[in-house]
Amino acid sequence: MFGEALDVDVEGEGFVLEGADDLRTNLNSWLAQIIILVITAVSGALPHRASKIDAHWKWFVLSMANCFSGGVFLAAAFFHTLPEANEVFQEVCYLSVAL
Repeated sequence: MFGEALDVDVEGEGFVLEGADDLRTNLNSWLAQIIILVITAVSGALPHRASKIDAHWKWFVLSMANCFSGGVFLAAAFFHTLPEANEVFQEVCYLSVAL
């Protein structure tokens, strides 16, 4: 399930666990998936849970969640344009130095 068995090789003063990186990567992957699942479940249940509280807090909580999700989408959009912006910036700087 987690890749190859761990082989212990003694090297110098310490020892190296071969296959430990694969095990650590798999465990980190599973941990990240579980965290994402929990956050998604809590976020998905938020509107249902908000219906049980008074109107003022309901709209406040949903408004804050809406603003947060909009910020996440904007951050993702700007983050994905960074490589192209960096290339254009380097070209502009190269042209200004070459002139």
